[in-house]
Amino acid sequence: MRFLSVVLTTFVLCGFSQFSAAQDVSKLVQTLKTGDASAKVAAARTLSSLGEGAKAAVPALTAALADKDASVRAYSAHALGQIGPAAQSAAAALVKHAVDKDVRVRREVRDAIVAIKAPRELTIPLMVKTLQEAEPAVVIPAIKTLAELGENAVPLLEGALKDHHACYWACLVLADVGPEAKSATPLIAKVLEHGEPECRLQALVTLGEIGTAAKSALPAVQAALEKDQFGGVKYAAAFALGKMGPNPKSKAALVESLGSKDEHLRVISSWSLEQLYPDDDSLRERCLKVVLPALKSETPAVREVAIQTLADSKPRAGGPSKQVLDAFVSAMQDASPSVVAHVIDALAAKGAAAVPGVLRGLEDPEARPFAVRLALRLGPQAKAASPALAAALKASADDNELRTEIQFALAAVGVIPKAAVPSLIESLGMEDEDVRYSACYALGKMGPAAKAANDALARLVKSDDEFLRFSSVWALVKINPTSTNVVNFALPVLTKALADEREHVRLEIADALGEIGAPAKAALPGLRKLESDASPRVAAAAKAAVAKINGGK
Repeated sequence: MRFLSVVLTTFVLCGFSQFSAAQDVSKLVQTLKTGDASAKVAAARTLSSLGEGAKAAVPALTAALADKDASVRAYSAHALGQIGPAAQSAAAALVKHAVDKDVRVRREVRDAIVAIKAPRELTIPLMVKTLQEAEPAVVIPAIKTLAELGENAVPLLEGALKDHHACYWACLVLADVGPEAKSATPLIAKVLEHGEPECRLQALVTLGEIGTAAKSALPAVQAALEKDQFGGVKYAAAFALGKMGPNPKSKAALVESLGSKDEHLRVISSWSLEQLYPDDDSLRERCLKVVLPALKSETPAVREVAIQTLADSKPRAGGPSKQVLDAFVSAMQDASPSVVAHVIDALAAKGAAAVPGVLRGLEDPEARPFAVRLALRLGPQAKAASPALAAALKASADDNELRTEIQFALAAVGVIPKAAVPSLIESLGMEDEDVRYSACYALGKMGPAAKAANDALARLVKSDDEFLRFSSVWALVKINPTSTNVVNFALPVLTKALADEREHVRLEIADALGEIGAPAKAALPGLRKLESDASPRVAAAAKAAVAKINGGK
């Protein structure tokens, strides 16, 4: 009897629980239909927590995907994903929103499409239709979100690769997927037969991004290089061959292209050969004879590829030759801003190996501004350039913009020689506010080694410029972290600045307060607030500062 009683009680309770859950789902569905945006979001969140138990809400959640409020759409997609395969009827609506204008919606839709395990025979036609009908301005932002599916994107896009109109977008997505899209190689190779050059070009770029895993497509790519009538397609083919691994036939095709009348094709082929055969000195010299003249091409795009080729080439024993360094220095003075930006990006990617270029550029007055920008990008990797930056600062008295950039570069490098202190003190007395701000920053980064600047910084504490007052106080604390007088004076100023809207300011203040340690206890409430800052870097700095102030507790 006791056993039967327990069983009956359990049965009744379970039934009641299921009845209660059904009632709850019914109420939540009603809220999804009639509530305001915040109520709908709350309802969708609760339905998410019920998982498959919320399957009765699938029609309402599907309808909510069309809500005008992006948060409602995002949470509804999330709930459908949490319900899982029981929400397969929402597949059509989810695929439609794969190109939603809101990034949150796209990401939730991306995950939900996988989670509901919709049949491929349903999702593939839907994805094709979506890519066919969507406007480019809508598709392009969605591409990265779709690409985040990785190899899960390939089945969704198989049909699109076969479609005359949608194949371009499918290739664009799969290029972002990269090597994980290798199973799509045969279908991408078929796009090389497309009548539109843009589609063939994108298919080649995609095969290149898949890389060595796309080797089965090498014959088709080689044919595109040798036979296609459109220059852009030939360029993409040369690029793809450079990414798809060494091959005797592709090597022969690329070497032949070194003699082309098209300088763009010559340079891209040089880049590819450098990538494929970095230890073939004879071939590298031949490529260099193509690349160096291309740095003076009348076409900016050609100059950019030439720069990238030099930057991506395997470092030579003993570092870059004077010829190559001079080429980079010359390229830094290019009249095209995009080319200059490309030079700096390409060199910055080389890390410490780019420092000889910084040193050579700092010697040349024309190239100096760009060498300083490069040092700023390299940061601590450019510490060997610190003395040269200090010398450049001393010589920059008449150029406020350059002086500001050098001071920021010195701070970024992190190793500032004492020889720079007199020039930095001189900057504190200049009228240009950016020169003074950046000098305060550099001196603060030097720490106790910059004590000679104390008097000059103390004078700025009384400035009418609020940011200059804060900057000078911050620098004084960094230089004198154990001085009771400095700390007592600075704490109210620094604590107030914890609420500054600029991320880097909050970050530096938290760091400075942490260095002060226990005497900065008055700043703890403000720091604890920052522990939940929107910036992960600021939040981490605040937590570290609180720990230091509390003695590591």
